[in-house]
Amino acid sequence: LEHWYPYYGEDGSVATCKVRKLPKEFRSEPPGVTFPELFGQRLFPSGGKRIIITEGEIDAMAVAQAQYDHYGRFYPVVSLPSGASSAKKTLSTHIKYLHSFDEVVLCFDQDEQGEQATQIACKVIGADKVKVAKLPEKDASDVLLKHGRDTLLKCIWNAEEWRPASIISSEDLWKSLDEVFLPLIKLKYLMYFESCFSTL
Repeated sequence: LEHWYPYYGEDGSVATCKVRKLPKEFRSEPPGVTFPELFGQRLFPSGGKRIIITEGEIDAMAVAQAQYDHYGRFYPVVSLPSGASSAKKTLSTHIKYLHSFDEVVLCFDQDEQGEQATQIACKVIGADKVKVAKLPEKDASDVLLKHGRDTLLKCIWNAEEWRPASIISSEDLWKSLDEVFLPLIKLKYLMYFESCFSTL
């Protein structure tokens, strides 16, 4: 059994197909042709509030199915053509298209490769645009099958803003300051009161 995923060129015709022989063997037809777009990109013109990026075609279709079942229509969702390993090159190639949206939600696999790809993708897209969805299963397809459309959509709605490791939020900053300075302030006042009582 095989899945065929079409990728379209600028003229609107099929430029190549990614073929998945189940369970997980891949090839392209015709061989050696570079994927010209993100999977599903031709369906969604540039510009809009949000676009979702998944790691694979099945996951993109799972998100699209959840959208249609809930809203009765499709919203922008695309996938990487060659999985996690293609994140940097592919997203850099299509960065102008992705930046035309107000928000880019990454919905990558919840494994080591997916986490690495997420960090790379966040840096390429930029902290001002990107959000990261956390999933209760390995990928979007598994979430849809095991938990249903509402859970999958909730994961996307609740996607969190990405912050580089060297940047902390104002809340975390104040918490850190409290942990450092509050004990010192308490000690200072304790010493003050002890000195007052010692003079009585």
